[in-house]
Amino acid sequence: MLLAKSSSLVFTLAAATFLSLMFVRPASAQCDYNPFGFQGAAVEPNNPLQAEYSNTGLLHNFTGITAGTRPLAVARDSQGRVRTDNSAGMYKTKFPDTQQTEVERHIIWICDPISKNSIQLDTGDKTATIHRPLPRPSRLPPLPVVDDQRSFCTRLIDSRKALRYTRTEDLGHQIIEGFDAVGVREWPGALKPANAETQPPSNYKDTWCSDQLGAVILQSRGFANARFSNKSDTLMQKIQRIEPSPSLFQIPSDYTILEREQPGGPILHP
Repeated sequence: MLLAKSSSLVFTLAAATFLSLMFVRPASAQCDYNPFGFQGAAVEPNNPLQAEYSNTGLLHNFTGITAGTRPLAVARDSQGRVRTDNSAGMYKTKFPDTQQTEVERHIIWICDPISKNSIQLDTGDKTATIHRPLPRPSRLPPLPVVDDQRSFCTRLIDSRKALRYTRTEDLGHQIIEGFDAVGVREWPGALKPANAETQPPSNYKDTWCSDQLGAVILQSRGFANARFSNKSDTLMQKIQRIEPSPSLFQIPSDYTILEREQPGGPILHP
């Protein structure tokens, strides 16, 4: 019984690492440098980008729960600021003297490496939460400057390979939406499935990353058990290498601003 519980715990921990890089989640308070990107896009200057996402299948997060959000769009300006727009389902709203209506709720994250803040916009209640890093106590030495010469995709894939209780396999290169991408496959467990050469394992994630774009361009997931199976894809489309409008990175004037302070420091995990 104890062995079964231990095995279950190991699988649960491994499954947790399979959460998509593109799913909305709390962002780091420090946005000046993240070697693994911000929700699938590199925080890097002089590489502007605008794109939309196409989502097929259920965005299943490998823990038995269908993801509550799905990525819609991404933008990055020449300063390195990254903006991701995610759908969070329908939201019921009622204005004075009007009937209750349902509108699509968006959760928008903005990573600003200039101010080192991350901002969460919630279109449902029109709030903007600014996450600021806590000031570093003067008694502590300065943080080391991170100088990683590896490309964004190399850093990202190396980080996936370093995860415990996760098996990986290089998928090589392929052209996706006109851009060269390098891929890696992950599945939970220390051992490679016996049938992996003839068919994908039942629980896996494929990540395809483009260094030219500085972003994950495609993520595919497969999940199957005795009662449920699903395959989903999140594909970057309508890709434009142009400077996005500065308004995308600004807080709308009618939003209520909230501020939070979170511990800063080097970002060690994607």
